[in-house]
Amino acid sequence: MGKIEWKEVPCNILDSLPKGSLTGGDRVILYTLAKDKEVVEIGTACGMSAIVMANVAIHVTTIDIFGIRDYTDIDSAYEDVKKSLSVYENIKVIKNNSVLECNNFKNKSCDMVFIDGNHSFEAVTADFYAWLPKVKDNGIILFHDYSDIHPTSKQAIDRLYEDNKGILKDLNIDLEMENVMKGFKIDRG
Repeated sequence: MGKIEWKEVPCNILDSLPKGSLTGGDRVILYTLAKDKEVVEIGTACGMSAIVMANVAIHVTTIDIFGIRDYTDIDSAYEDVKKSLSVYENIKVIKNNSVLECNNFKNKSCDMVFIDGNHSFEAVTADFYAWLPKVKDNGIILFHDYSDIHPTSKQAIDRLYEDNKGILKDLNIDLEMENVMKGFKIDRG
């Protein structure tokens, strides 16, 4: 796979972002890889990554259960995020379990799936296997939090790569900027 030409995120986009946990490198990766793509994001949080991608993507569907927030009411978290993202006509916010929600998508309908939901080994694995059939040939599966800070997530991603080397081609994300992304191109041959 050739070297990716990374694109800087314009300042006007950066200025509009809510608080979140994306590094500068993470934002560059999302901004570059989402260009002209139909994207599904697993794990919405405050919507920061959805906004970065929506500025260049055809469409972003972001899915979350909205159960891990500083809210006592899950519906309030969902409504707040949905409202803040409503200014983007190309973002759809869905409150659901990502593995269940994938049944509402056709196989090979997504150009890119960005997995950044529950970071347990089991959840990362379940999201991968649920969404892999939904990714087009030559599409991308991108994982966030591929780092020692999230060891179960990193272990799951490493295992998934080992178990699926035949179809996963490492994007070899190599930035000079700090990032915690791991991505693969889907090559079903």
